[in-house]
Amino acid sequence: MGRDTIHGTVSIEALTAAIAFVPKLTNSLAMILMSVTALGSSVHTVDRFLWLREFINTGLEQKAPEDQVPVPAELNQGIDIQGLTVTYAGQTSPALNKVNLHIPAGSVLAVVGENGAGKSTLAQCLLGLIDYEGSIKVDGRELTTIDGWNSATSAVLQDFLKPQMTAVEAVTLGLGTKFGDEDAARNALDRANVGDLCEALPEGFATRLGSLGKGQELSGGQWQKVALARGYARPSPLLTVLDEPTSALDPESEKRLFSSYQKIARDNATYGGITVIISHRLPTSFLADTIVVLDNGDVAEVGSHVQLIHQDGLYAELFRIQSEGYTKE
Repeated sequence: MGRDTIHGTVSIEALTAAIAFVPKLTNSLAMILMSVTALGSSVHTVDRFLWLREFINTGLEQKAPEDQVPVPAELNQGIDIQGLTVTYAGQTSPALNKVNLHIPAGSVLAVVGENGAGKSTLAQCLLGLIDYEGSIKVDGRELTTIDGWNSATSAVLQDFLKPQMTAVEAVTLGLGTKFGDEDAARNALDRANVGDLCEALPEGFATRLGSLGKGQELSGGQWQKVALARGYARPSPLLTVLDEPTSALDPESEKRLFSSYQKIARDNATYGGITVIISHRLPTSFLADTIVVLDNGDVAEVGSHVQLIHQDGLYAELFRIQSEGYTKE
């Protein structure tokens, strides 16, 4: 969305959600600033407040570049990545180094690798959240020329937002006219297979979340369920990215979530939608059509689970290490 905002090509859905979100965030920011201890644990939230303020002040004045094209209704070819390189400020080594990859329309891609391998960076590039060198083409069109690409994507990222608002608003954030709609929120919870979340809240969807004021603080797993439901709230995304989506969940919730992955991936495939799953838990990769193994920003291996086990490379080594860990437990 960062690039879309600069060029004024952010979607109406994102704009509506941002406008609705800013007053709530501003009030929350004032309360945070009154508490030094709360401020220390809310650095990421404050950053997002400032971004939204800048978005409202400047983003509306921008006009879309003339070369922009509308988001396609479906995918036929998929996503082609050529020479994708990302080097963060202050770093000498790239987080991604000349990555080449084809993701067929309607497929499920698993991205695995050790910490710092570049998995989350790849996800952010596909979502259009960060700048990069090289090329990402969606059905033959450069990602940067697609007007409102963010409105066609859904994501659950590692550093997910914990909005200080009611449960229904937190789930439907980003849905434009459906923001605050209980039916939309309920559908999202069902799609994510986390319907028990609302049942655990004292006032259901009307419960105000968070530690500020009279809010209901949630556990790490509950916050992740809110993020999962928000990620599944968009009905027909062309790209769904799940970045460590089960890291804070208990085993039973994780098992239910795996079932929802399979169903949603099948639904997405009917119109060419792509699902990208990033996880350090390798059994997740069993659901994928293709697995890409990243190592220090480079593509080390590409193939199916069976193919990569037979190659006996990095993936096979990581799989053996995890299998031994499960056996000991």
